Amino acid sequence: MGDRKRAMALAKEGETLRLMATQNQDVSVTMLKDFLYRALDCFDDATRFVEKKQIDLNNEILGAESTPPVLVPNYPWALAHWGATASYLGATMDKRNSYYYRIAEEKFQAACALKPRYAWAWANRGQNLCWWGIRLSENDRTNEAISKIENEAKSHLDKAISYDEKYTWAFVRRAIVHRMLGLLKGEDSAVNHPHFDDAINDLENAIKLNYQYASAYGYLAVLHRQKARAYDAAAIRDLQEDLSNKNKNNESEALDYTKLAKEEWKKVYNSVEQATKIDPRVFLPPKMLKIGYMYLPAQGGTTPTFLEESALSEDNKYTRYTAAALKAHIGGDLAAKEDIDRVLAEFAGES
Repeated sequence: MGDRKRAMALAKEGETLRLMATQNQDVSVTMLKDFLYRALDCFDDATRFVEKKQIDLNNEILGAESTPPVLVPNYPWALAHWGATASYLGATMDKRNSYYYRIAEEKFQAACALKPRYAWAWANRGQNLCWWGIRLSENDRTNEAISKIENEAKSHLDKAISYDEKYTWAFVRRAIVHRMLGLLKGEDSAVNHPHFDDAINDLENAIKLNYQYASAYGYLAVLHRQKARAYDAAAIRDLQEDLSNKNKNNESEALDYTKLAKEEWKKVYNSVEQATKIDPRVFLPPKMLKIGYMYLPAQGGTTPTFLEESALSEDNKYTRYTAAALKAHIGGDLAAKEDIDRVLAEFAGES
């Protein structure tokens, strides 16, 4: 017999621990991981106190392979938050370890089967598969990575947004999906950027819904920077061809690319300015995540300690870069282009 009250209490405790791990940047990595492991135990215990329900995973909407019906705990909220905990833990692991991504996918799949219009579960499921795809790309499995991100992660985020058209978090995560697809398909060295443009569109939609969304502005700066750098590179290539071939048409094209690059750099500065005004800590990465090309900015935060003199040491590169970004609005002076470039390279997790 189930004990719903006990299950809810355990699940609530698990969620508290999950949030302590994902939003608290002021304790050690060891303690943060301990929060996550304890949260997993709480969700596991919570689902033992609810009745089981048979679900059929042979459903096109879930994307499952042909399997017989299975019994799962009839508690979609706990299953979804269990999945989110496992996914975050997966992002802290060595790049060859996908175990927790698989666990997360199982929990999300069950939650979505029990509650098909559960936007939060669909969105977090999409993020988990995006992170899993990033892990595949780190292990030189690019085609698998593209398939997982494009065919699975994006479709789940599409579904989340279709169920909640004002779900700003899902818009930002879908933008990250588009950005990753752009990187994996070489848009950072091209002059056409369909995936980057889709990402920018999603970020702008998120900002329309929440004009105080600091990390949306941060990622917007990253995307515009990548387009600016691509146009800068194209202009250099065309000028080099012009010098080699004495072709004036190339010189004209180079000037066009230079103009496009300048427009993108203006958008970079504007986005950095908006992001840091809203949350000065926006460019500080979480301590634990190890997902290569990208990490999430820290959530929340109180005192911007990196503004203190002692925080700007050579050993503390993230705080130095964030402090440089703040020049974008302190005193009305823009930071040097090179400073902004370093800030956004760190934010994007790029070398």
